[in-house]
Amino acid sequence: MIKKTILILSIIVVLLFIVSLILNNNKKIDVDEDDLEVCPAVCVEMWIIINNTCVYDECGSGCGPNNITTFLTQEECLSKI
Repeated sequence: MIKKTILILSIIVVLLFIVSLILNNNKKIDVDEDDLEVCPAVCVEMWIIINNTCVYDECGSGCGPNNITTFLTQEECLSKI
């Protein structure tokens, strides 16, 4: 019984995935390559606003803080809440 349920759920997930691919296939996404920022694969320590709280992340984005939701210091982060 459990194996049948898992099989049915797996089939449903696959079908939903296929439908989403079909629906999204016709959508064109305009991306300006000049606006894309490539971040290095390194850890940059920073403070992140999560649920209106400043949380320290020892391995944040390689691009560094954006000063909107991520900050270099806790003080900067707290000032934006």
